[in-house]
Amino acid sequence: MRPRIVLASLALVAVILIFGIVAAVGRLPVSRAGDLRAPGAEYVPPRGYVCYRAAGPVDINGRLDKAVWQDVPWTDLFVDIEGAARARPRFRTRVKMLWDSEFFYVGAELEEPHVWGTLTQHDSVIFHDNDFEVFIDPNGDNHEYYEFEINALNTGWDLLLPRPYKDGGAARSELGDSGAEDSSSRGWNAQ
Repeated sequence: MRPRIVLASLALVAVILIFGIVAAVGRLPVSRAGDLRAPGAEYVPPRGYVCYRAAGPVDINGRLDKAVWQDVPWTDLFVDIEGAARARPRFRTRVKMLWDSEFFYVGAELEEPHVWGTLTQHDSVIFHDNDFEVFIDPNGDNHEYYEFEINALNTGWDLLLPRPYKDGGAARSELGDSGAEDSSSRGWNAQ
């Protein structure tokens, strides 16, 4: 059986999901034209994704094969936060997203032949395990952003970073709770 991760409880009026580019964008200077550019690098526009309103109730059960998810498009495959400077990931990670009047939903598929985790206490520093992370920056300034991390053992870390670690930020971890189900040799799902 594939593991299922439950991810909900993030309701924001203006939601910007930044997956894999939060730290990189924070390091890039802004040109006179307003483009984010690394010195000497060609401009690469950030990837976008249209997050649709859910057509009906979303059951938080880790199942992405239910009717509410069927017509929701997948994102592009995830890449390393450093982009082309790193090798493409060996295994596929992608997400689908929905929202309703109460919640923002992220359903993720993570391929991994050796699913493992060691941390079991909520609000542990989850990135020491293989994990799935969601970054939400309501105003897109790379400051005061929310982060949710979860591993395959149902251990979650919900935090707020007033400013990035590179700017001396310290995580505030009093935001909420999370949930997951089980694991397999094929990977795991997050919802």
